[in-house]
Amino acid sequence: MKKLLAILMVIAMLAAMGVVVNAASSTDSVEALYMNIKPTIDGIFSEEEWGPVTVQARTANATIGDNAQTIHKDVDSPFYHCNVVTENEITLSWDMWLRWDEDFFYLAVRVYDTDGHSMPDATGGNIWNGDVIQFRIDGQGGPNASGAVNPPWSDVTPNIAVAKGDDGVVYIYDWIFTIDNEVPGSKYACVVEPTVTTYEVAIPHAFFSGSGVANAVYGMSLVVLNAPAGESYNSWLSWGDGICGPQPDENRVGSNAVKLSATNAIVIPDPVEEVEEQPADVGTPAVTPPSGGAAQTSDAIFAVLALMLSSGAVILKKTKK
Repeated sequence: MKKLLAILMVIAMLAAMGVVVNAASSTDSVEALYMNIKPTIDGIFSEEEWGPVTVQARTANATIGDNAQTIHKDVDSPFYHCNVVTENEITLSWDMWLRWDEDFFYLAVRVYDTDGHSMPDATGGNIWNGDVIQFRIDGQGGPNASGAVNPPWSDVTPNIAVAKGDDGVVYIYDWIFTIDNEVPGSKYACVVEPTVTTYEVAIPHAFFSGSGVANAVYGMSLVVLNAPAGESYNSWLSWGDGICGPQPDENRVGSNAVKLSATNAIVIPDPVEEVEEQPADVGTPAVTPPSGGAAQTSDAIFAVLALMLSSGAVILKKTKK
C-alpha cells in the first residue's frame, strides 16, 4: 500500500511540474507544426527550414517480429521492426518531421542508411522492394477518433510510396486512391548520400480528404524499408500500422494521431531596432594656454609690480630731498 501511495505521489508531483505521464501504447499522438515559411521540396534538409523533429524511430525502441506479424493491440510501442533475414541482426533508425499549411501536408524523413542504397525497379507496384518510404494518411481522423471511418489497413486509405530508383529518377506511387497510381498536385524529392537518405514530400490535403485547418486530427502511419546495396529489401521499421504485413486483421491498431498545431515551425526573431548614435555634447571648447603660459603670465605681472614698486620708492626718495 505504501509503495502504491509513493507511486501516486510521484505521478502527482510530475503532473504539477507539467510533465505528462503516459502509459506505454501501441499508438502514438504527435503534433504537426504549422509551416509558416514554405519549404523548398528538394531533398536538401536543414533544421532551419523544417524546425524541431516530430518522430524518432529506432530498432531499440520497437517491438521486434517477423514478416507475418503486425502491430497488434497488445504491444506497448507504436514502433515495429521486422527483420526478414533472421540470421543477421539489422538495426534501423530514422527521424521524421511533420508539418502543414493551408495547401499541403508535409513530411521530411531522414534515414540513417549504412548499408548502401538499392532500388532496382521503382516503377509501378515494384516500388516497395528496396530502400523506400511508404505511408498512409487518413483525413477522417486518428485511432479511436469519432470521425474515423477507415479501417486500420490500407484498402480505403491512401498508401503512398516515394523512392529513388537506381536509374536516378525519384518516383511516387499510390496503391489505393487513383487509377493511374499518381498523386495529383504532390511534390517530392529524394537525395541519397553515403550514410543518409533524405525524403521531402508535400501532399495536398484534398487528396486524402483532409481539412487543412488548425486542430484537425489526421491518422498516419509510415514505414521505412531497407535494402543493402544491389539487393532486395531485408527489413523494415514502421511507426504505426496498416501498411506492411497482412492487411485485413481486426487486431491491427492502424494509424497514429497527428494533430495540426497552430504553433509555427520556424521561429522568426523579432527585428532589432538600430539606435542611431548621437554625437557627444561638446559644449564651449576650453581654451588651453600654451605650455608654460600661465607661469609666464604670472612672472610678467610680478615683474611689472616690482618695477612699479621700485619706481615708487625712487619717487619717494626724491621727494624727501
